[in-house]
Amino acid sequence: MIKIEHLDKNKLLAKGNERLCYIHPNDDTKVIKITHKKDGGRSQNLMEATYYECLKKRGTPMTHLANCYGWVKAGAEEGLMFERVSDADGKTSKTLNEMIRKDSLTIEQVKGLLEELMRHIQDEKIIFVDSSFDNIVCKHLVDGSYRLVIIDGLGGRRPGLKAWSYCHLPFYRDYKVKRQEETILKNLEISISLYGREHKS
Repeated sequence: MIKIEHLDKNKLLAKGNERLCYIHPNDDTKVIKITHKKDGGRSQNLMEATYYECLKKRGTPMTHLANCYGWVKAGAEEGLMFERVSDADGKTSKTLNEMIRKDSLTIEQVKGLLEELMRHIQDEKIIFVDSSFDNIVCKHLVDGSYRLVIIDGLGGRRPGLKAWSYCHLPFYRDYKVKRQEETILKNLEISISLYGREHKS
């Protein structure tokens, strides 16, 4: 396990229901997710660490997923270290919800990017259970194009039989992957409706 002295409280990037996400104090290309909800949480770090090991064994390309670099010890805390997904200018990539809300992309662009992401999910049989658009960022590339990258919500709701089945029972995994497309498309409808973008293309 990698050890660092401490986390810089001024480098808190985001706060979720269970985890805090900090920019690595010595490497701003990485983030560290620390559990802040000690009781009654879903053990998201353990879930994702286990699932990323599953993906690694399968040789899954990380083109549309934030890389996971394993466990770190930061003072008295243990956390999971990930790639900090950033745009070509070095700024943290915005979530897909934020890009839709700020009219940074047309709906046709969003649909095209989601089709590309869903093809990757289907081809690689990736379990993306919490497919909120806040768990997808839109990476702005050097050539001006965009790529969607999943930064959270992979592998299952919590460690257990279902999560184990997604890794070890192909028929169960494939069924779940097929159902995910329906959820992602439904989330697009919700996001468009929420931000009043029905009339835009």
